[in-house]
Amino acid sequence: MRFVPGALLGALALVLPSSAIAQDDALPAIEYRQSIMQGLAAHRGAFTAIVDDEVDYRSHLLAHATALQRLAVMANDVFPEGSSGDDSRAMDEIWQDADAFQEILKGLQESTSTLLDAVYAGDIAAVEEAMTLVGGSCRDCHRAFRKPANGAN
Repeated sequence: MRFVPGALLGALALVLPSSAIAQDDALPAIEYRQSIMQGLAAHRGAFTAIVDDEVDYRSHLLAHATALQRLAVMANDVFPEGSSGDDSRAMDEIWQDADAFQEILKGLQESTSTLLDAVYAGDIAAVEEAMTLVGGSCRDCHRAFRKPANGAN
Protein backbone atom coordinates (compact mmCIF):
# COMPACT_ATOMS: atom_id res chain seq x y z
CA MET A 1 0.00 0.00 0.00
CA ARG A 2 1.32 3.39 -0.94
CA PHE A 3 1.44 6.22 1.67
CA VAL A 4 -0.58 9.24 0.58
CA PRO A 5 0.12 12.39 2.64
CA GLY A 6 -3.13 14.04 1.53
CA ALA A 7 -5.16 11.08 2.75
CA LEU A 8 -3.43 11.24 6.13
CA LEU A 9 -4.14 14.95 6.44
CA GLY A 10 -7.77 14.36 5.50
CA ALA A 11 -8.11 11.63 8.12
CA LEU A 12 -6.51 13.84 10.76
CA ALA A 13 -8.89 16.68 9.93
CA LEU A 14 -11.80 14.34 10.59
CA VAL A 15 -10.54 13.21 13.99
CA LEU A 16 -9.04 16.45 15.32
CA PRO A 17 -11.27 18.22 17.80
CA SER A 18 -13.59 20.64 16.08
CA SER A 19 -13.04 23.10 18.94
CA ALA A 20 -9.60 23.87 17.54
CA ILE A 21 -11.20 24.79 14.25
CA ALA A 22 -13.98 26.72 15.97
CA GLN A 23 -11.37 28.56 18.05
CA ASP A 24 -9.61 29.69 14.87
CA ASP A 25 -12.94 30.79 13.38
CA ALA A 26 -13.76 32.79 16.53
CA LEU A 27 -10.42 34.60 16.67
CA PRO A 28 -11.34 37.50 14.35
CA ALA A 29 -14.55 38.10 16.35
CA ILE A 30 -12.58 37.99 19.61
CA GLU A 31 -9.95 40.42 18.31
CA TYR A 32 -12.64 42.79 17.04
CA ARG A 33 -14.46 42.66 20.39
CA GLN A 34 -11.19 43.34 22.21
CA SER A 35 -10.65 46.39 20.00
CA ILE A 36 -14.11 47.71 20.90
CA MET A 37 -13.44 47.15 24.62
CA GLN A 38 -9.99 48.78 24.36
CA GLY A 39 -11.65 51.72 22.64
CA LEU A 40 -14.09 52.07 25.53
CA ALA A 41 -11.23 51.97 28.03
CA ALA A 42 -9.12 54.46 26.06
CA HIS A 43 -11.92 57.00 25.64
CA ARG A 44 -12.96 56.61 29.27
CA GLY A 45 -9.37 57.16 30.39
CA ALA A 46 -8.96 60.24 28.20
CA PHE A 47 -12.33 61.61 29.29
CA THR A 48 -11.46 61.10 32.96
CA ALA A 49 -8.07 62.79 32.52
CA ILE A 50 -9.82 65.86 31.10
CA VAL A 51 -12.53 65.98 33.78
CA ASP A 52 -9.92 65.50 36.53
CA ASP A 53 -7.93 68.43 35.08
CA GLU A 54 -4.90 66.23 34.40
CA VAL A 55 -4.86 67.59 30.84
CA ASP A 56 -6.41 70.71 29.34
CA TYR A 57 -8.49 69.42 26.43
CA ARG A 58 -12.05 70.34 27.44
CA SER A 59 -12.89 70.80 23.77
CA HIS A 60 -12.38 67.04 23.34
CA LEU A 61 -15.04 65.99 25.88
CA LEU A 62 -17.81 65.82 23.31
CA ALA A 63 -15.76 63.61 20.97
CA HIS A 64 -14.88 61.21 23.78
CA ALA A 65 -18.44 61.11 25.13
CA THR A 66 -19.78 60.44 21.63
CA ALA A 67 -17.24 57.66 21.08
CA LEU A 68 -18.13 56.07 24.43
CA GLN A 69 -21.83 56.11 23.60
CA ARG A 70 -21.31 54.66 20.10
CA LEU A 71 -18.92 51.97 21.32
CA ALA A 72 -21.39 51.01 24.05
CA VAL A 73 -24.02 50.45 21.36
CA MET A 74 -21.55 48.40 19.29
CA ALA A 75 -20.78 46.26 22.34
CA ASN A 76 -24.23 44.77 21.94
CA ASP A 77 -23.13 43.04 18.72
CA VAL A 78 -19.62 41.83 19.55
CA PHE A 79 -20.35 38.80 21.69
CA PRO A 80 -21.43 36.14 19.18
CA GLU A 81 -22.04 32.67 20.56
CA GLY A 82 -18.83 30.63 20.55
CA SER A 83 -16.46 33.59 20.82
CA SER A 84 -14.90 32.67 24.14
CA GLY A 85 -11.90 30.46 24.76
CA ASP A 86 -8.19 30.76 25.43
CA ASP A 87 -7.83 33.99 23.44
CA SER A 88 -10.65 35.72 25.28
CA ARG A 89 -11.44 36.77 28.82
CA ALA A 90 -15.16 36.55 28.05
CA MET A 91 -16.76 34.02 30.39
CA ASP A 92 -19.28 31.44 29.21
CA GLU A 93 -21.79 33.04 31.58
CA ILE A 94 -22.27 35.76 28.94
CA TRP A 95 -24.20 33.24 26.86
CA GLN A 96 -25.49 31.10 29.72
CA ASP A 97 -27.08 34.10 31.46
CA ALA A 98 -27.72 36.26 28.42
CA ASP A 99 -30.53 38.23 30.10
CA ALA A 100 -28.28 39.41 32.93
CA PHE A 101 -25.51 40.25 30.46
CA GLN A 102 -27.91 42.21 28.25
CA GLU A 103 -29.17 44.10 31.30
CA ILE A 104 -25.62 45.22 32.13
CA LEU A 105 -25.00 46.24 28.51
CA LYS A 106 -28.25 48.20 28.59
CA GLY A 107 -26.97 49.98 31.71
CA LEU A 108 -23.74 50.85 29.92
CA GLN A 109 -25.65 52.21 26.94
CA GLU A 110 -27.95 54.26 29.16
CA SER A 111 -25.09 55.65 31.26
CA THR A 112 -23.05 56.64 28.20
CA SER A 113 -26.14 58.33 26.71
CA THR A 114 -26.61 60.20 29.99
CA LEU A 115 -22.95 61.20 29.85
CA LEU A 116 -23.31 62.49 26.32
CA ASP A 117 -26.40 64.50 27.29
CA ALA A 118 -24.51 65.99 30.27
CA VAL A 119 -21.61 67.03 28.04
CA TYR A 120 -24.03 68.67 25.58
CA ALA A 121 -25.64 70.50 28.51
CA GLY A 122 -22.25 71.63 29.82
CA ASP A 123 -23.20 70.39 33.30
CA ILE A 124 -19.94 69.24 34.92
CA ALA A 125 -21.71 67.86 38.01
CA ALA A 126 -23.95 65.73 35.77
CA VAL A 127 -20.88 64.69 33.75
CA GLU A 128 -19.12 63.47 36.89
CA GLU A 129 -22.25 61.65 38.07
CA ALA A 130 -22.67 59.99 34.68
CA MET A 131 -19.00 58.93 34.64
CA THR A 132 -19.57 57.21 37.97
CA LEU A 133 -22.47 55.31 36.38
CA VAL A 134 -20.36 54.38 33.34
CA GLY A 135 -17.58 53.12 35.61
CA GLY A 136 -20.11 51.12 37.62
CA SER A 137 -21.43 49.47 34.47
CA CYS A 138 -17.91 48.51 33.42
CA ARG A 139 -17.12 47.17 36.90
CA ASP A 140 -20.35 45.16 37.15
CA CYS A 141 -19.80 43.55 33.77
CA HIS A 142 -16.17 42.70 34.43
CA ARG A 143 -16.95 41.18 37.81
CA ALA A 144 -19.73 38.98 36.47
CA PHE A 145 -18.61 38.16 32.94
CA ARG A 146 -14.85 38.65 32.53
CA LYS A 147 -12.14 36.16 33.40
CA PRO A 148 -9.31 37.46 35.58
CA ALA A 149 -6.12 38.40 33.76
CA ASN A 150 -3.47 35.68 33.93
CA GLY A 151 -5.25 33.85 36.72
CA ALA A 152 -5.41 36.92 38.99
CA ASN A 153 -8.58 37.96 40.78
